[in-house]
Amino acid sequence: MKRKKKTNLKFLVAVFSIIVVVVFFNNIFSDRKVTLIEKDNAGVSVLETIEHALTCVFKDGRVIVWDWDNLNKQGDFKAVSDRAVVLDAKRLAAVSVAEKKMFAVYSLPDGEMQKQLSVGWGDQDVWLRISPDKSIVALIRRNSPDSKGTVLY
Repeated sequence: MKRKKKTNLKFLVAVFSIIVVVVFFNNIFSDRKVTLIEKDNAGVSVLETIEHALTCVFKDGRVIVWDWDNLNKQGDFKAVSDRAVVLDAKRLAAVSVAEKKMFAVYSLPDGEMQKQLSVGWGDQDVWLRISPDKSIVALIRRNSPDSKGTVLY
């Protein structure tokens, strides 16, 4: 009878030890923090995850796309500005802040410009927004105030 109790106790200790080791290693590897460092960046304007990609638009218009699975850089290109929205996993839209306002659509992750459209001139301020479900893109065009202080959109 004593031998059976010792065997049961050894078995319980072994099972408990295995569980502790598995939980310990699981916690060590699941709480990893990864730091993505891009030297000489201008600060982040847009940071978004869609499917397996992390897309970052910096304030100088630079766009970098990383693969979430291994954090390898998939794309690094320059958009017309940082006024950008991620349309889906394959496209990014941006509007320029130059004299001639251009709306441009880029393919992700390579940054090839797919479309370009003129959307404003001169002192107009053009902003880009997207609906939460990413089905509608809106361009907001704001004119400078007139002599009475009236602002037209």
